[in-house]
Amino acid sequence: MVMAAITIIVGAVIGFVTNLLAIVMLFRPWREWRILGVKVPFTPGLIPKRQAEIAKKLGEVVETHLLTEEAVQTVLSRPEWVAEIRSQVMQLLERVLSEERTLGNVLRKISGWTSEQVAFQVERLLSQAFQSVILGLESKQLRDVLSPGLQQGIADRIGVLALEIQKKTAAWLDSTDIKDFISQTIQQMLLNGGMLGKMAVMFVNEEKLTEEMIPHLKKWADSLETLIFIESILYREWDELLHQNAVELLQKFTGRNELDVPAQTEAVWDRLTERMLAADLLILFEKHKDILENIVNTLLVRVQQSSVSWLTYVMRSLQINQIVERQIASFPLPKLEFLVVSIVKKELQMITWLGALLGGLIALVQVLSVMRIE
Repeated sequence: MVMAAITIIVGAVIGFVTNLLAIVMLFRPWREWRILGVKVPFTPGLIPKRQAEIAKKLGEVVETHLLTEEAVQTVLSRPEWVAEIRSQVMQLLERVLSEERTLGNVLRKISGWTSEQVAFQVERLLSQAFQSVILGLESKQLRDVLSPGLQQGIADRIGVLALEIQKKTAAWLDSTDIKDFISQTIQQMLLNGGMLGKMAVMFVNEEKLTEEMIPHLKKWADSLETLIFIESILYREWDELLHQNAVELLQKFTGRNELDVPAQTEAVWDRLTERMLAADLLILFEKHKDILENIVNTLLVRVQQSSVSWLTYVMRSLQINQIVERQIASFPLPKLEFLVVSIVKKELQMITWLGALLGGLIALVQVLSVMRIE
């Protein structure tokens, strides 16, 4: 009986050690071993040896099944996405207005006019608006109020404004806020991808992936196609604005249901124009922040709805699979081993003890067979 017990214990130990060695050989050794110039079999371990292939396959999995165009489209379609971007845009507007401050400075930057030209055009606009109210402004659209020259002048400057927006977008992509937002979004998308996504999170460094994506996003933001896209949105919004009722626009701007316009005198218009151009836009921004948020929200919703037309181009230019492949291929092997083991530690332990159990059972069968023969 003692020999039988020893045989069973030895069988269990052999099964335990065999399975443990097989698991260890998945990762170890990290480098190829050679003895007297002859390569030692099974070196390096399976995962170090196939790291490049694993990186390529995982990159394909991430691009094909996780960070897909449909998945990104789903993220863009979330109401929360609009709210998050709106918050970023409002912060950007606040910073810009803090720099420019007055309406005169902003108009000069947008139109390219001198201070005198800006004052003249603003005064003319006020005068025309007053006349339109007297003559029945409620029946007129904005295009009926603004002179053709002014309309054409603003339309001609839309390209400059689009270019300025493009430059600001490129600068925005360099900010820490957008990098943190992209990293958090990638992590959340991967975590929502099930077990495979959670494993990908362990391998993929969101910050490095974001650093890889930012140049591609900046390339997209700086592209001619993007500039044309921004111009088309601005032209469409400007055209829709021209076709809106002038009184309704003024009511929205002033927040009043009825317009109270002062008497039409030259001195009044001069003072009013001066006050308007010297208005502190930062204060107005804080006062009418809700209205501006609604406008920004409307624009973001339109961008969201048109994402189908530009998302494919962006996703193709990013080449997610190559970014992930490069990251995993350059991943330090000790850290790779630690991450994999930390994910499936319990399963590996069960496999090891299962080897001991099977080894013991095989030894038991052998003992019973020998005893039966004897």
